[in-house]
Amino acid sequence: LTVGSDGAVYAGGPFSVIGGQPRNGMAKLSGSGAGTVDPNWNPSPNGNVGALALDTDGSVYVGGYFTSIGGQSRNGIAKLSGTGSGGADLEWNPSGTSNGVGVDTLAEATPLVISNASKAEFIDT
Repeated sequence: LTVGSDGAVYAGGPFSVIGGQPRNGMAKLSGSGAGTVDPNWNPSPNGNVGALALDTDGSVYVGGYFTSIGGQSRNGIAKLSGTGSGGADLEWNPSGTSNGVGVDTLAEATPLVISNASKAEFIDT
């Protein structure tokens, strides 16, 4: 989980339904009231999400074991819009996996810190 400056809660994990809404491993929830699922934000990764981090501009960085998210091909790491449908940034694509090793940790910092079981990297955002 991570919380945006607007109070929205971004959740990632092994779920297919949250708050009564179908979601494939990721959801944006209201940070107040009943935690209502945002009806539009649905990046739908095709694999597990293991890490989330937010940028000061509201972008959502996602790490995990996926090859598609936010309507784009991405290997284990993606930068998503925190608004709208949660689409993947068309230019930001560092390809975080190799040999089936996904991204396990993201640190909210500049530069973005990315790590998995075998290495850590720093990427300018």
